[in-house]
Formats: sequence, C-alpha cells, structure tokens
Amino acid sequence: MQAAILGNVPALTGRYRAEQVWIGGRYGFHPHGVEFVPPHHDRVPAAMDDLLRFVARDAQP
Repeated sequence: MQAAILGNVPALTGRYRAEQVWIGGRYGFHPHGVEFVPPHHDRVPAAMDDLLRFVARDAQP
C-alpha cells in the first residue's frame, strides 16, 4: 500500500511519518474542524507493533 501511495520515494520507504497529520479541514494549518485526526506520530511505532502482534496470533477472535 505504501508503494501505491508514495510511488518511488526511497527516502520515505519503510518509515513512519514524523509529523502530525489530519484529513479534511478548510485551511490545512491546524486540525480544527477536520474529519479525522490519527494518533500522534510518536505513538505510531507502538501502534504498529501492537497490530503486528495481533495479526501474528494463532487464536483470532
């Protein structure tokens, strides 16, 4: 999925984002009134580790 979104951008390949992002909003400079604010970039590595542990489990819910 990352390759489809970023294309051929070697500097970003395999890296998590390093800044806060959001979807929507009118001006793009602050998250006021946006549609979605994902977790802060500092929390992404732990969230991904948690997701990978969940997917690797033998017993799925």
